[in-house]
Amino acid sequence: MFVAQQAARSRVVRTTFIVACLIPCALVVAWAGWRRTAWHRDRLVRQWAGAVGMPLSVDSVEHVRPGSLRLHGVRVDDERRGALVEIPRIDVESSGTEVRIRLPELTCSPAAIAAIVHLGRAWLDEPARFDRNVVIDVTRVGFEDAVGTASDAANHASVRIECVGTESGRAIRLRTEPESEEGFVVQSLAGTDGPGRRMAVRGMVAKPVPIAAVAAALGWSGGGQAAGPAAHLTGAIDAEWSEHGWDGAFSATLTEVDLAAVTATLPWSARGRARVVVDECRMTAGRMTSIRGGVEVGAGGLEQAGLEALVTTLGCRPGPGWRPATRRGEVGFVGGGCQPRDRPPWPADRKHGFLGDPVR
Repeated sequence: MFVAQQAARSRVVRTTFIVACLIPCALVVAWAGWRRTAWHRDRLVRQWAGAVGMPLSVDSVEHVRPGSLRLHGVRVDDERRGALVEIPRIDVESSGTEVRIRLPELTCSPAAIAAIVHLGRAWLDEPARFDRNVVIDVTRVGFEDAVGTASDAANHASVRIECVGTESGRAIRLRTEPESEEGFVVQSLAGTDGPGRRMAVRGMVAKPVPIAAVAAALGWSGGGQAAGPAAHLTGAIDAEWSEHGWDGAFSATLTEVDLAAVTATLPWSARGRARVVVDECRMTAGRMTSIRGGVEVGAGGLEQAGLEALVTTLGCRPGPGWRPATRRGEVGFVGGGCQPRDRPPWPADRKHGFLGDPVR
């Protein structure tokens, strides 16, 4: 009798050990092994690629802790351009309402910036596709031109991008760390879905940004090379965009503009470096209504045909020093400038700033 009871107790203990210890342990080991397999990585990559809308590849996925992933060797591709962005490591933390992404470094080419802006527009316009807030922290941001050459502009350190959705609408905020006045807010205004939707943009850039990056963000094809590879921009904007165009005001300073690049598509050429300052430009329904600014040019040269174009095309009146050339040639100069205004700041009977005026 005692032997039978002992055997029954042993069976109960063994069964309990198998059910309570061995089976859960085996399941945990199998689950951990599955998370390290290529099948698990590929399944996650397919999900992320579907959300991003572009081909995506990841070398390996590390599960740091529950809800936290570390991706190694991340690459976002474009079917026509090839690799858009390559990032050695990305940390991702997810919760029910938010996704936090940390990148040690991000180097953006014009093609990559255009893809990022397209993804941002999709986040603003498709709440069903992107149903959680996203916060992206980038320790260091750099820029490349269209041929992959690093920009001479100093890298922008510690940039935070916040994609937040509320009942009043969705917004994307980009700011530098530590927090300062420099940054941008792009907001999709509530109640403006469909063809009549509007978008508000406000912010400022105090640290020079390559003009190629700005052109890519605004969708200006080839605009980044029109001012030359060394051109950089600072400025501010407070405007709204709709199907009718831009309404609002902006100011900007464009430095290191290459006149040879600007005149590359013209029948005449120029050389030298220019600085363009727009103190204020106001637009209504996509049309410029007023502008205050100026252009300063350092030493360089301008073909005679260019001088003649200033007279025939822009309506500049030659002054007493004007000497039209009898043959095509270049006129050198040590400096120059102009200042367009809404109305002449001088009396109507005063001759001022005409081509050929003697230098005093």
